Amino acid sequence: MALFDERAFCLWKLMPKEAGGLIGFCGLQPLPEAEEIEIGWWLARAWWRRGLATEAARAALRDGFERAGLRRIVAIAQPANTASIRIMQKLGMRFERLTESRGIPVVMYARVAASTPAPAADRVSLS
Repeated sequence: MALFDERAFCLWKLMPKEAGGLIGFCGLQPLPEAEEIEIGWWLARAWWRRGLATEAARAALRDGFERAGLRRIVAIAQPANTASIRIMQKLGMRFERLTESRGIPVVMYARVAASTPAPAADRVSLS
């Protein structure tokens, strides 16, 4: 909550609407080595391949642009993580460059606020 109080964004807990329990995280956080704001997600393996990470990321991206007033949001993933790269593409993000995060090679994708807002989430509770 400290990050939200300071910057008006943070990571959210992901919980399925049909049952309780934490299934992952998604949201916005600083990416210090690039001086950017990053959208990130992590979902428990049992919940993969259901579109939930994409849905939560769309909600976080929209919140970052519309409520928090961010002008640009980036996402990073290891080049072999094709599932996360596909989510970035579904979010309307575009490849920018190869870089490093904490000494690990990653691809960086970005989207600016002028792009069309992503649709609302409706299958996961974001808290």
